[in-house]
Amino acid sequence: MWVWSARDLDGAWGFLERRRVTELFLHVPWEVRRRRDERARIADAVARAHRAGIRVSALGGTPDWIHRPGEVVRRWLRPALEAAPFDGVHLDVEPDFGQDRARAARGLVDVAETVRAQLPAATPLEVDVRFWYPSVRLGDTDLARALCGPADCLSIMSYRRRTSGADGSIELTRPTARAVAETGSAFRVGQETLDLGPGPVQTKQTFFGRPAAELDAALGRLREALADAPGFAGLAVHDLPGWQALPRD
Repeated sequence: MWVWSARDLDGAWGFLERRRVTELFLHVPWEVRRRRDERARIADAVARAHRAGIRVSALGGTPDWIHRPGEVVRRWLRPALEAAPFDGVHLDVEPDFGQDRARAARGLVDVAETVRAQLPAATPLEVDVRFWYPSVRLGDTDLARALCGPADCLSIMSYRRRTSGADGSIELTRPTARAVAETGSAFRVGQETLDLGPGPVQTKQTFFGRPAAELDAALGRLREALADAPGFAGLAVHDLPGWQALPRD
């Protein structure tokens, strides 16, 4: 589960237990070593999660990170890993592909490779990917397969309320799942709960305003459909406040 502020965890531990959450992606701000209060809050959250048996990865990323991977290491990665005993690192960079998709793709792989090179071998790196990354060519491969090199796991943002059909989350996940199977990496599937806007393109991507039971059912169908896929590592929800806000009977 994506958690964009340690403050969001205040009062949420019972919810996490009820929803059987096993891993958090906890956001760490840029240059967190300069923010003493935030460092303390993050360290406390990680300690409490560990006591509850929940793994925590340091979450970070903005689109411009593809242009400054060295700075990412110096001003985000190292301070983040000093702030708390994280179990892994989770990148959510999502560059703007615009007209030069190859440049954006190369930049995303570069920052993932740079971060990977600075991590101990036992520390997993996970990268958020859009479901259409297999369609982005990068030399003799594609972006999804290229990211499987530095990343131990890909979080596929297959954001759809529907699970079935050509535009459903299951089918949208399959191309990246095939890339993972070929490379020996792992993947999980993300679902959205935040308000993306009123239009049909936006509303079909999120469970915002829908009953929590509808999300639960979709997660169940995803797990059933993908459980036997090589490298399947489970599901993830974006984000904690959004999930908590879904109407419940």
